[in-house]
Amino acid sequence: MDDNRIFTLENHWGCARIAAHGAQLLTCTTADGNPLFWCEKNPDLSDGSAIRGGIPICWPWFGQHLTDPEQPMHGVVRLHRWQCQLLENTAAESRLILTGDFCGARLQMEYRLNDGLELHLSFTNQTAAPIVYSGAFHSYFAVADTRRITVGGLDGLTYLSRPEDIHYRQAGDVSFTGDRLTRVYESGVRQAVVTDPEWQRQIRITPIHTDAVVVWNPGAGSGQNIQGLEPGDEDRFVCVETVIPRGFERPLPPGSTGRLGTRIEILP
Repeated sequence: MDDNRIFTLENHWGCARIAAHGAQLLTCTTADGNPLFWCEKNPDLSDGSAIRGGIPICWPWFGQHLTDPEQPMHGVVRLHRWQCQLLENTAAESRLILTGDFCGARLQMEYRLNDGLELHLSFTNQTAAPIVYSGAFHSYFAVADTRRITVGGLDGLTYLSRPEDIHYRQAGDVSFTGDRLTRVYESGVRQAVVTDPEWQRQIRITPIHTDAVVVWNPGAGSGQNIQGLEPGDEDRFVCVETVIPRGFERPLPPGSTGRLGTRIEILP
């Protein structure tokens, strides 16, 4: 199959489009007619480019590289094309499997569309030395208006607030005032729920092989200064990211396989 394809998964629940570039989900529309994810209007699918929106796959590091600030943010796997191994659409479940070799590891990314959307990433160390990794599904969930939504399911959990790097305890749901918000819930997360009253829906995010999430929005006015955003775009998404966060890196011994996953559902 053509490495530059955009693959389509479609069933009764929705329709998702995934690029071979970065193995990245670009768009997904569900049965309610609203987009599930926000994505920049004209994503650059050329080698070495990063796409703003959808679900970027961050690996083998999340955020800045631990020792080399010249390395790209969020790792390298989102910057290059992957190869398609399987594409099938059935009434019960649609599946896409993409693979790639990066940083000494063999990676497999599987998307499943059933009564929700599932992402399953596996990575096998092909070198003779351990690979230390973090990672994330950097999901940009589309919303009607960021300042009217909430993110629930995190009450009572401790989070790291950035950029001040201070720990706080979450009280109630997360709400948004228009200021920049970055909260790293480092452990204890079973699920997070985005409640959008204008679109009358709730999106449930369930981390797999981790119990950490990041909640992020760049804040009002940031669309003028962030590549890929236009003015006002920052009001149309919230990032609720399934992560293995910076500071909680894991060792991957030679020959062993690590995993990261998430399940996304629309609650009835």
